[in-house]
Amino acid sequence: MKVKNDKKVLVLSFLGVITLILVVVGATYAYFTAQGGGTGNINVNANTATTDNLSFQTGNAINITANEEDFGQGAGNKSGTTFARATLTANNATNNATRNYYVYLDITDNNFEYATDDNQAEILLKVTDPDGVEVTSIPGLTRKTSGSGANEVTGFDITTTEDLIKIVDNYEITSTGTTTQKWQIEIIFVNLNSDQNANTNKTFNANLIIQEDPLTTSVNLASYITDTLYTEDGVNNLYYHDGIGSYTNADQEAEDNSYRYSGGDYQVTEKAISEGLTRIYTADASESDGVINFYCNGEKQYVGTIVCFTEQEHYYTTAYNETTHYNTLEEALTQAVIDGYLTSDNIKNFVCFGPGAGEGPCDIDNLYRIIGVFNGQVKLIKDDYANTTMLGTDGDYYDTNTSPIYSGMENNNSNHYLYYWNYISENSSTNVWSASRLNAVNLNTNYWNYLTADWQGKVANTEWQVGGNAYANIAQVSVKTAYANEIISPAEATTYEDEIGLMYVSDYMYAVGPSGWTTIGYRTDFSDYRVIKGDNWMYSGASEWTISRRSDNVDNLVFGVGCYGDVDINPTNMGYSLRPVFYLNSDVQIYEGHAGTASDPYRIVI
Repeated sequence: MKVKNDKKVLVLSFLGVITLILVVVGATYAYFTAQGGGTGNINVNANTATTDNLSFQTGNAINITANEEDFGQGAGNKSGTTFARATLTANNATNNATRNYYVYLDITDNNFEYATDDNQAEILLKVTDPDGVEVTSIPGLTRKTSGSGANEVTGFDITTTEDLIKIVDNYEITSTGTTTQKWQIEIIFVNLNSDQNANTNKTFNANLIIQEDPLTTSVNLASYITDTLYTEDGVNNLYYHDGIGSYTNADQEAEDNSYRYSGGDYQVTEKAISEGLTRIYTADASESDGVINFYCNGEKQYVGTIVCFTEQEHYYTTAYNETTHYNTLEEALTQAVIDGYLTSDNIKNFVCFGPGAGEGPCDIDNLYRIIGVFNGQVKLIKDDYANTTMLGTDGDYYDTNTSPIYSGMENNNSNHYLYYWNYISENSSTNVWSASRLNAVNLNTNYWNYLTADWQGKVANTEWQVGGNAYANIAQVSVKTAYANEIISPAEATTYEDEIGLMYVSDYMYAVGPSGWTTIGYRTDFSDYRVIKGDNWMYSGASEWTISRRSDNVDNLVFGVGCYGDVDINPTNMGYSLRPVFYLNSDVQIYEGHAGTASDPYRIVI
């Protein structure tokens, strides 16, 4: 849904249509030209106090076209620039004023695609702040370096972006007289000196918006995912499980007409692969195939190992630079992104939800992630493990454990809050979900009350499939079979109706990229989900519970996700971490203008 703003808004028409005319002759290459438009400056005044005055001004519109004669090898890049200016004049009484404003880039039409196999950026966005410093972080966008030689340029890749981008979030302007802040915007079309004919006649249209208030237009969350974000399988890492896809392993879809997010938050780049680094994490201590290495007491381990205790010296390195040691995995991953070995923010499925989820920064306790859309309802899982504030210390609470999370995004010594799946005494534990105190007390009483009425009203009552199945039918098969045995034809036709549950095994297994959908959940030779955990956005590094029981034993075993990343089982009286899972009502709305990243998650309309 595109923006229709009725507040104090100034729209800078980024105008028009970018028509790319590529010539397929000889050794010609794609090239772009930009021409300034003829629109004059516009002033919009926003009187925000009795005599304080906040006004906005923009430069000329930008018209960008492609000329056939410019398609020459070795020619330089072309760019168009404009600005957005905010001016605050303080009142005469106090000579002191402070206001805030927002700047958005609303890309209303863009059907460009990547013309090269390694997805080199062809349209780059550069933003310079009022201090003359280039902005290097915009939530939801990835910085890339594109072109070569004199054409090499770095900016935010918007080659295929068609969305509202928040450039400035609640930016403060203060004045003791008159203060002006000016933002410079530049759109760059990169001459790659390669065949860019795939973008012949493609168009790009955008509007620059500057205003005092945040955008408040909203859209249905489920529809936004299914109708806007999903265009074809793989775009925005969304896959429509209708059973008729044409991509590799499409025959492994669940065939339930769900839309699921699949893949890893980080992905290796062509630069990494060219150096033999084909994985994010080293698969084994003896191998050198991963961008990130982990060391414990000076010895190389594989990321996800639990042989290293908190009191032992441990650190991370990048495979291409073993000299620099990082205390946390997050630091190492961030550096690898900066150095061009990894891309980040690939799975944009974050939602800010729960008490305190206002317009400001979203606290980690309020971060949730979208598993997918099922029958018109969005299914959420908490991003981080739930704590005792949410779940309580009664019911099936077990203990608090402090240990490194080697494959998660937490700090080195994070608290894990451990809960039994169901444990009353040695002789009365059972793996029946309806009898679980974790279910009845910690999730559907304590956590439910923690949400408060406003957020409870967004959560749907759900019929959970809890019949389970045999170990061989879920853990030792690939995901399509596991899904069928867990959801379609469980060992027992048992359901449980309530708001809050846990993830299914198949939820976790489908969260890996499609190339992993033929992988077995657990194998004794290690060739299972442990090897591909780096391509699974749901893997967080600690052992955690699922809702599904093992039906073929008398030891009250329950399926879980192991700290290594595999599908495992454990008795109900083991202490595991957990993340609440629930479905939203089908009418839940979100505000437009958010990227769906951890730093800029989708915001739910309350």
